[in-house]
Amino acid sequence: MRFREFKQLNQDNGNHFFSPDTMRFFNSVIELWDNSGFFITSESFTGEHSDRFYSIRRGDLTSGKVTKISEFQQYKNLDDAEDDMNEMIGDM
Repeated sequence: MRFREFKQLNQDNGNHFFSPDTMRFFNSVIELWDNSGFFITSESFTGEHSDRFYSIRRGDLTSGKVTKISEFQQYKNLDDAEDDMNEMIGDM
């Protein structure tokens, strides 16, 4: 499933993970989406120019709900998060 389809599914089922207010509150960016539903977000809380940290999540392609796979902001760089996410996808 493509990201925009999942985002709509999330909204249609009453979830607010991708709402503008939620994304703005966490200063969140969707860094990478895999059509299996795995994706990586980054967040930054201490200002516009602060470091971003990365989390792996998974979207349920039926319900539109988002599940935390890694710890919140577990990764200090996108490459490490992407490597782990790809390993998880490969293990499916």
